[in-house]
Amino acid sequence: EIQGKTDDTDEMLRIGALEYQDPSALIDYAYVQQKAGNMATYEEGMTKAATSGHPEACHKLGNFYYLTSQGRIPTREEETESSSSSFSLKRYISKLFGQSRTREDYRRLAMDWYELSFLHGSHNATLKLVLLLREDGDMDAARKYLDHMEASKIYPKFVTRLKENWEDKDYRPAIPDKLLEL
Repeated sequence: EIQGKTDDTDEMLRIGALEYQDPSALIDYAYVQQKAGNMATYEEGMTKAATSGHPEACHKLGNFYYLTSQGRIPTREEETESSSSSFSLKRYISKLFGQSRTREDYRRLAMDWYELSFLHGSHNATLKLVLLLREDGDMDAARKYLDHMEASKIYPKFVTRLKENWEDKDYRPAIPDKLLEL
């Protein structure tokens, strides 16, 4: 890379990711694919790295699914529809058998990956779980994660502000964009 041979570097990264299934290489390769706009390959690489137990991949995959649930990243079905206006057998079969995911399905996937990321020690995942569970009305579970945040002394201003507004159903703080990086 220092010598300017980015094609060689990308090929070595691809081999490490796809042929050797190295979790760190999978994450790096996923970033390269994301920059190229290939979100399906990004998702696949992050999923493989996350299922191998890589904490960063778990968190980034949670972000990917959360952003998809918010419509900020198109679903695979939306990508297929926008890239081809003609009839697609794959899209037809997916719809016929109900295999396409809803925005709510992506939100649930995000929460599952955030929970796994929390178990790996991610403070950012804890914050997201508090907000999403509270938004869903699961106050007991949200409170458990909030108590964990308070005991860990992470984001103390956020914890104080949220505790002050805990009963206010209209108080819905947003997840900061900087915590949703892919």
